[in-house]
Amino acid sequence: MKEDKIVVFPIIITKDDEEKIPYLVYVPDLDSYTQGRTFIEAILMGEDLIASQSLVRELPPSNTKMPKAKENETVTLVTVNISRYKRIWDDQVVKKTLTIPKRLNDLGVEQGIDFSALLTEALERKLYGD
Repeated sequence: MKEDKIVVFPIIITKDDEEKIPYLVYVPDLDSYTQGRTFIEAILMGEDLIASQSLVRELPPSNTKMPKAKENETVTLVTVNISRYKRIWDDQVVKKTLTIPKRLNDLGVEQGIDFSALLTEALERKLYGD
């Protein structure tokens, strides 16, 4: 089995008590921002930003160099399992061949059932819960 791809990047968290969502998160290596309501949520949102960007573009190499923090900033490293995130959120369609009883096929066709959508919904309920 292929080993998971894990990346590490610094994030810069700035708190502004005047804002409704007070924690601003900057990921310098991606030149991207996100926000959080709490410090912990800010870290999680930084991780999610990095992970979600991996779905739409090639990420730069991991970076463990910590930028200098200004007076109201906290700098920390976050680790993201890109492979795990892609397994959860990648909606690329995969063709599957399966066997079902003819009677169910006939009834499904008669009622206009979208078998792919039905199987997808059933798998999501089974794997992720209701």
